[in-house]
Amino acid sequence: MLHQNCYLLSLSLSFAHSPLWCQLYAVMLIEYLEEVMRTLNEIMNAHGSDKGDGNWPNHNYAWLYDHWMANRRTDAVNLLEIGVTRTFRDGRSFPCASVLGWAEYFPNGSVVGYDLADWTGAVDNPRISFFKGDQGSPADLARFHSDYRLKRFDYIIDDGSHKTKDQVTSFVKLFPKLRFGGTYIIEDCSRETVEAFESLRAEGVLLPPPDCPVTLDECCFVSDACGVCIHCHLTGCAGRAKKYNHLIVAHRVIRTSVPPPTA
Repeated sequence: MLHQNCYLLSLSLSFAHSPLWCQLYAVMLIEYLEEVMRTLNEIMNAHGSDKGDGNWPNHNYAWLYDHWMANRRTDAVNLLEIGVTRTFRDGRSFPCASVLGWAEYFPNGSVVGYDLADWTGAVDNPRISFFKGDQGSPADLARFHSDYRLKRFDYIIDDGSHKTKDQVTSFVKLFPKLRFGGTYIIEDCSRETVEAFESLRAEGVLLPPPDCPVTLDECCFVSDACGVCIHCHLTGCAGRAKKYNHLIVAHRVIRTSVPPPTA
């Protein structure tokens, strides 16, 4: 049903330059599809992910991602997520929860899960693949580059170890795998991680994007020679110490000017 809805949505968008009656029909169809297609929050809750508001610790990232990604929902996007399994202290686990959610949200996209465990064969979906590796290991990251040398990602989401060293190491190694215009998101960051990214500053502070749907309690916008715009904010998620409320979002942008040569 979802694939059919997405096809109809793409078809309706093709009516944009058609006669008025076609445009009116397209508007009605889009409004209908918005009602029958599940939101990312609903999808993540259903699969057991904590990215929504229904599973502890209710990080509530999904509504924000939906705002950023909805316009690409029917595109053939490539998404990489670091960290595949959600495990509780009592032993309960939700294997592949987020990757299954992403595959549903992007019905024409492909999803790669990067994890310490090998989940190959755990999911019966040809659009989902897995890579076994440590996000803090330069050797494993180099092997990932080799295995996926022809692939560029539209989204990379780090929901792995949450250790500052690992987050910075994988960002430096994997950010070049983003397409220009792509987005790299690091979840559940400590203040230490935020400070580490602030140290990447190469040029002055930039203004936040005008369509940002949240009030940024803390905000650092930096740009470096790789063409990256970074901002971070406090998500205010429930059930979590403020220490880990930071969400860092980095966009790979096409530079509009060449930085001055260094002395």
